[in-house]
Amino acid sequence: MKHSFLMEINCATPGLDPDSAPPSVFADAAPDGVRACRILIIDDEETNVRLLERLLVQGGYHNFVSTTDSSEATALFDDFQPDIVLTDWLMPVVDGYAVIGQLRALVATNEYLPIVVLTADCTAQTRQRALAAGATDFLTKPFEQIEVLLRIQNLLTARLSHLVVQAQNTRLEESVRQRTMELERALVELQRTQKQVIRNERLAALGAMAGGVAHDFNNALSIITGFGELLRRDAERGLAKENATPSIDCILSAAEDASRIVQRLRAFHRPEEAEEYRIPVNLNTLIEQAASLSQPRLAEVSAGGRTITMTTEPGEIPCITGDPAELREALINLIFNAMDALPEGGAITLSTGVEDEVVVLKIIDNGSGMTEEVQQRCLEPFFTTKGDRGTGLGLAMVFGILQRHGGDIEIQTAPGQGTTFALRLPMPIPALSALHPKTSLPAKTDPRLE
Repeated sequence: MKHSFLMEINCATPGLDPDSAPPSVFADAAPDGVRACRILIIDDEETNVRLLERLLVQGGYHNFVSTTDSSEATALFDDFQPDIVLTDWLMPVVDGYAVIGQLRALVATNEYLPIVVLTADCTAQTRQRALAAGATDFLTKPFEQIEVLLRIQNLLTARLSHLVVQAQNTRLEESVRQRTMELERALVELQRTQKQVIRNERLAALGAMAGGVAHDFNNALSIITGFGELLRRDAERGLAKENATPSIDCILSAAEDASRIVQRLRAFHRPEEAEEYRIPVNLNTLIEQAASLSQPRLAEVSAGGRTITMTTEPGEIPCITGDPAELREALINLIFNAMDALPEGGAITLSTGVEDEVVVLKIIDNGSGMTEEVQQRCLEPFFTTKGDRGTGLGLAMVFGILQRHGGDIEIQTAPGQGTTFALRLPMPIPALSALHPKTSLPAKTDPRLE
């Protein structure tokens, strides 16, 4: 049989006045945050509800609502959003088990909402059933006043701690979300910047290539123009065919070199179609050709009042494998560069030889030389000491040609002491074998015949 809540409290604490204040041991225990929490009371006995309300007021709690109709529990819960629920277990129409199930369905699974069951049924079966439904704690009738208030305080404290953690998690998740968005924006910006850098690098490479092509074409055209002017001058004097042949050969050679430049440009546009052109090349022949091709430029220099002599010193060397047009282009670039380093005139020497199992071609001038800083940077694209007269691509193109041939450049220079460019090119394997013939071992003698 269900008991009146008022009767149960009076039985538990004989002589207790329901309107009296709680003992001082509890009065100061609950902090203001806990007393401000919302409390929902569900009990079908009016006297029990009123007594709980007075008890809460005495404990410092004023933010609560009550109902004696358990069918209104979910509507009240939605409107009031309580921090704790006190519900009777044995109620008509909708009992405590059903009420707990309905309320648990309204809250998130990760939300901590304490639900306290008020019951006189202390059996293990009832407790297990209530806990299975989602109850948090029990207050067994008859119960003691201070125990009720302390349990409520402890559960509300846990509720507030959970809300604090939940708020911190929410802020952390928002911070992570914002940071993720910032990182995503940064990634998009980085990708955009990378694309721009790649585009700029391609444009820079295209500009360097165009500058290099223009530089080499200018050299080839200056040779063609120079020999053309010589032919026209000599033609006015009745030039014989045999005298015209060397100049014509130089013009054709320069035109062939210009054609190779165009082929390299096409290879840049369609690299899959590019094939390296390699044939045996005699560097001794190459330096003689380069010296001949440089004659118009030498004539131009002489006309300007400078005297520059050019000599060749061919050594005993094997043929190398390479592209004669590219190597001739590199050599002419270095010859023209040496001429620019002789503002007062001077001498240029072209020599070949074998050193440390590589073929070496040297371009030596006795001009102004270079400082250490200029020497360190002279092979960089666009670096020039000639001001508006230079493109800074001549030596860079030479270095590129040597690399494509598996070779290297050594520079020996000092201010006022001239410059030596040594082009070191790999020697073919047959030539290396000739340098190191296999030595036959003496035949072993039979000791019995000694």
